[in-house]
Amino acid sequence: MHKLLCIILLVFSYGYTIGQSSNYGLLMDKAEIREQLSQAENDSTRAYLYNELAWAFHYNNIDSTQYYAEIALKIAKSNQYQSAVSRALNLLAIVDFFHNENELGRKRNLEALAIAESINDTFMICATLNDLAIDDEINGLPHEALKKYKKSLAYDSTVPFVAFTYLNISSLHLKLSNDSISRIYLKKAITNTSRVPHPFMQSITKLSLGHLYYEREMLDSALIYYTEAKEIAELNNDYYNLTYSLYNIAYLKQASKQFEIANEYYNQALDISEQHGFVLSHSYILTDYLSLLNERERYDEVVKIISQRLSGSFDGSPEEKLGRYEVLATAYEGKGEYLEALRYKDSIFVYHDSLLALDKQKVVTEIEAKYHFSEQEAKNKLLLAQQKEKELEISNKNLLISSLIVGILLFTILIGLISRLYWLKRRHNKELKKSVLEKTRELQLANEKLLDSNQELERFTHIASHDLKEPLRNIVSFAGLIERRFKHDLENNQVNEYFEHIKRSARQLYRLVEDVLEFSKIKTANDIPTKDTSLANIVKEIEYSLSGTLQERNAQILSTELPIIKTNEPQLFLILKNLIENGIKYNQSTVPIIDIRYDKSKEFHHIKVTDNGIGIDHTHREQIFEMFHRLHDRTEYEGTGLGLAIVKKILTKMRGKIEVESKPTEGSTFTVSLPIIE
Repeated sequence: MHKLLCIILLVFSYGYTIGQSSNYGLLMDKAEIREQLSQAENDSTRAYLYNELAWAFHYNNIDSTQYYAEIALKIAKSNQYQSAVSRALNLLAIVDFFHNENELGRKRNLEALAIAESINDTFMICATLNDLAIDDEINGLPHEALKKYKKSLAYDSTVPFVAFTYLNISSLHLKLSNDSISRIYLKKAITNTSRVPHPFMQSITKLSLGHLYYEREMLDSALIYYTEAKEIAELNNDYYNLTYSLYNIAYLKQASKQFEIANEYYNQALDISEQHGFVLSHSYILTDYLSLLNERERYDEVVKIISQRLSGSFDGSPEEKLGRYEVLATAYEGKGEYLEALRYKDSIFVYHDSLLALDKQKVVTEIEAKYHFSEQEAKNKLLLAQQKEKELEISNKNLLISSLIVGILLFTILIGLISRLYWLKRRHNKELKKSVLEKTRELQLANEKLLDSNQELERFTHIASHDLKEPLRNIVSFAGLIERRFKHDLENNQVNEYFEHIKRSARQLYRLVEDVLEFSKIKTANDIPTKDTSLANIVKEIEYSLSGTLQERNAQILSTELPIIKTNEPQLFLILKNLIENGIKYNQSTVPIIDIRYDKSKEFHHIKVTDNGIGIDHTHREQIFEMFHRLHDRTEYEGTGLGLAIVKKILTKMRGKIEVESKPTEGSTFTVSLPIIE
């Protein structure tokens, strides 16, 4: 869902034009705008109305948006109506965004911003700053985006729907895992919406609240807010927000296995989006709806719907085509039509490779450009410093020679020369001190640039890991496909055994890639935020997430009364989940038991996780926390050897520690010690 919800917020941010403090009013009906155009008596009014007409079409006909915005731009330029020029450029940037021409859209918005600042049009300043900030987010520059969002807030807090900016900041902090800050800005958006009430904004705010709770896996709360957003949109004939509200509810119902209800909401969302021409949202909703039908093994319906609703060429972006090919491949595979499934699998490879190639090239180009710029800048500074040093050295030598000559010739002015030299030495020391301070500041700037480069490399690591995982998924998929297709022709059981080895090895390597990526994220994490956290609730969430494993192994998790402590909830969840999973995995008992207890010392919280598993020899107590270190063969126990390494890395970041007490065949007790935070 939350790919689509991000697209929704992005479209709203690029528009940012539901209301305006000076020249632009609330969104008008197309027929109303055309009526006013027929009666317009001056070019300024016509330029304004053509901009309004361009915006009215942006939901369902981006080509019409471009057509009317270009007319508005031509009229506004010929009449030097700068506010309308700025607005037309901003609308054309929306068109560029939909055509994936982000660089051209950024140039238009920068030009629109310069014009708006020159005439102090606060609404257009805020609009273009938000659009440029969104572009920074897309290019992986969250700190630059945050600067622009905050700059837009500084202009005029009374601009209608400034809540959009608060929502954008909240969404950005949510992406950066700053949950507490995200909630602060979300509350500001809610306050602003209530202070300047407008149904459209109220519905958007409810959708954002639902998204926040969805990301925190509080699905019941998310459903409440999505439902409230739907009711507000229905009451005010706001079909755009109604479409997304219905879609979000359908997605939640699908996640909770309420398939019939999900089916109903999907169809409502599709009907409304198709009726009102919401092309972008209709495409993504349809893809997810078809995935639901595949999940319920209604493969014939999937093929029928695609043949009825979509052309054979699959018009749309590469991402949309990729999603549809994946749906069709799954449907044909489910129907047993393996040749058709293979055909669409081949198409998936083509579009997937093209998308990854574009992403990788963009990241590599950005990193290379920043590296070469930093390298050249460092060389220039070094050459300048060397030149100044030589000039200073020559100056000092000349001064010394002159002093000696004057000393020999005029002994009487020796005292004066000594004083002069002393003064020059002091000045030289001051210059050196100043140079040291300047180089220190340069070093600080270089460190900041290095941090930015690390963020770019982190994005590159993510893409590289995706490159590794996708072929592994395909290996498993095609091995299974070949095995099912030629099952009756493979009389040799040893061949079937080979296929099983292929799939098992591929899955193991896939998990290894995921764990390595998780480990790299922890290694570069920012300071970890803390809050009051219920240990009992964490244990309950772990029980829920491991319910399948617990039932399969007949395992039990026991705990005494657990308190509320101040710590980082997500990190502690990951620590305890790893320890509990290990206690169940490395356990030969018919009833694996995990016992969790709490103790406290002067400086630390102590959480003890005890199992009745196979135990650990004392010679291996330190080695188990090393990356990729395994005590057992993979044929005995699955895993990547990263679980405990991740646990130790997290605790080191949290200024905590972990210890283990164990004997072979007698189980193990892991003690997690976290610093007490007042």
